[in-house]
Amino acid sequence: MLTLARGLAKQAHVDVFSYAPSQGQKLIASKIPLGLRLLPFIRDMFFLPIIGRFLLRKIDQDYDVIQATSSTLAAFYRPRTRFIVTCHIIRSQKIPLFYRLPKYWLLFNPLTYRIMKRLERRGLRNADNVVVIREHQRQFLIDELKISPKKITLIPNGVDVEIFKPQATPKKNQVVFVGRTTFPKGFNLLVDAANYIEGDIIVITQKGASELLARAQKTPNMQIIKSAPPEVVAGHYAESKVFILPSLDEEQPLTVLEALACGLPIVVSEKAASDVFTRESTVEGKVLDYLRPDTIAEAVNYYLRTSMGTIKRNRQIVVDQYSLENNLNHYLRLYEDS
Repeated sequence: MLTLARGLAKQAHVDVFSYAPSQGQKLIASKIPLGLRLLPFIRDMFFLPIIGRFLLRKIDQDYDVIQATSSTLAAFYRPRTRFIVTCHIIRSQKIPLFYRLPKYWLLFNPLTYRIMKRLERRGLRNADNVVVIREHQRQFLIDELKISPKKITLIPNGVDVEIFKPQATPKKNQVVFVGRTTFPKGFNLLVDAANYIEGDIIVITQKGASELLARAQKTPNMQIIKSAPPEVVAGHYAESKVFILPSLDEEQPLTVLEALACGLPIVVSEKAASDVFTRESTVEGKVLDYLRPDTIAEAVNYYLRTSMGTIKRNRQIVVDQYSLENNLNHYLRLYEDS
C-alpha cells in the first residue's frame, strides 16, 4: 500500500497515516501501547474499531477518497467521504483454520470468530468499495459477510518488475526462501528437508520463530540473511535456480510474484500458489501435493539438477498481470468511477 501511495502521489496529493510515521507521513495518535496495536487479530478485534472511530471522524471530508487496509477500521463510524477498504486478508475467514491448534484456542475459537465476523461485516458495509486480491475472498464476502457484490472489486497484488527482473549473473546451486521463518510459512518443513536438498538454501527473512531460526542456523547448507533491501533480494533471486515457499496459509504472497518476475521456477504449496499458479497455467514450477520434507526436497532437487536458467514465460505472466503499473491503473480506474 505504501508503494501504491507513492504511485498515486505522482498524480494527486496523498497523505499516509501511520502508527510510526517516517518523514512526510502523519501520526495515528493513540494511548494504546504500540506493541498491542501491532498484534495481528488482536489489533483488528479490539483496537482498530475504536481507533478508526476517532481517526475517521477527524479526517472525514478532508479528502476525496480515504483508502484503508483494515476491514474493521470503520466498524463504529461510517465516513461521509468515499471510503475504500483493501482486504489483503479477511480475519474471520482465517480464524476457523486455527481451531484445531490448542495453543491458539484462547484467540481463535467460535466466540472470537463471531466477534470478528460481526466487526468485519459492519466495517465493510460502511465502505463504499471493497477491494479483494483473490476470487475466494470475494465469494466469502458475498456468502458469509453478506457484502453486496456490486461494491467488490478484484485487484491482485503488484510488484516492481524493474527491480525484480532477470540479471546477467551466473546461477549458483542454491534455492531461495523469502519470508517469515514461522510454522505457517512452512519453514519447519524446509528445515526438515534441508538434509535432503542437493544444494545451498538461502533464507531471507525479517522475523520468525526463534526455535526455528536456531535450528536453521545449525543446518550446514542454510544461510540466514536478515532484512535485505529489495535490490539485494532481487540479486539472490537472480543467482538462485529455484524459489521455495511451502506455506500452510497465504493469500497472494509478493515473494512468489517477485521470484516469477525474476524468471525463476517456483516450488510452492497450494496455498502459496494463490490464483497466480494453477495446474492448468503455463507457469514453470511445482505445486506440492503433500507438504512433507521428502516431497519438498524431491521437487527442489529436480530444478537444482535441471539448471533451467531464466524462464521468460514466468516473468511475462507477472509483467502482464501483476506489475505495479497494472496495480496502480486498477486503483486509478476505481477512484475515477466515483
